[in-house]
Amino acid sequence: MITFVLLAAALTVASVAAVAIPLLRRSEAASAPWTALAAAGLLVVGSVALYLTWSNWPWRAPPAADSPANMVSRLARRLEQDPNDVDGWLMLGRSYTVLQEYPLAARAFGRAVRLSDGKNAEALAGEGEALALSDESELDGRAGRLFEQALALEPRSAKALFFGAAVATRRGDLPLARERFAKLLELDPPQAIRPMIEQQITAIDEKLSGAAGSTAAVQQGKPATIDQGQYDYLDGLMRAPDGMSAAEINKTLDKYPDLKGAMGDAYRVMGNPDIQAANGEHGGIGNEPNRIQALLNDDLKYQTGSRPGSE
Repeated sequence: MITFVLLAAALTVASVAAVAIPLLRRSEAASAPWTALAAAGLLVVGSVALYLTWSNWPWRAPPAADSPANMVSRLARRLEQDPNDVDGWLMLGRSYTVLQEYPLAARAFGRAVRLSDGKNAEALAGEGEALALSDESELDGRAGRLFEQALALEPRSAKALFFGAAVATRRGDLPLARERFAKLLELDPPQAIRPMIEQQITAIDEKLSGAAGSTAAVQQGKPATIDQGQYDYLDGLMRAPDGMSAAEINKTLDKYPDLKGAMGDAYRVMGNPDIQAANGEHGGIGNEPNRIQALLNDDLKYQTGSRPGSE
């Protein structure tokens, strides 16, 4: 067990550089360095602690002479003979994650997802984690969607809450990020990472408090500066329908009611040309692609329940 834990810690420290460096670079543009620094700290200290506390790894099973790599190889060979063993694929995915073999981990967890018809929260969160550790931008894509699916199945999944909070932070949804970090605290995480989660919540509270005045001004159609992450999130919602017809968009909005409200908010806020982000970007429909501007002149604006420039 000691050898395995030490290896896990060493590999975590090595892998955090690959994750933290792009986070830090991104955070400079978004004026939110605390996000990158806190994420790096959580990954270094928290991952091993979380695995020790919440994982299902049989720590006392292997003899002292065994190495983690040998154990994983034997498990992989066994699964070749018993490919429908969901628990076996989950264990293999966890093992590959600790060994920093993220593509193999994603494949193993993905197999567990398919065998369980997408109804296993651990498999979904595990695949999302492996994808995110391979490529941080996956948090904005498939990995992010996997964490949301995992939380829908298991709202108290520690891993899904942790990464789900990071996903929400990246898209500027700070209230949701705070809610998920708070739920993570309720699960009694290891003392080594509890202070870091609390710091995340404190930082989010400070941002939300500072944005209160700007939010009121936005709602009144007055000039205001909003958080860069919020601006990017709303602008992304505005640009997402580019290339789709109004009928296609409305069909999507009918299927996902929450998205309808979010897009309505985006049109209302981003339609204000006096909205400004931290990097100097401005709102205003004229800044959107021509096709989006055209769509805003048809019944799409009524379907979202909001029209730029109207209350």
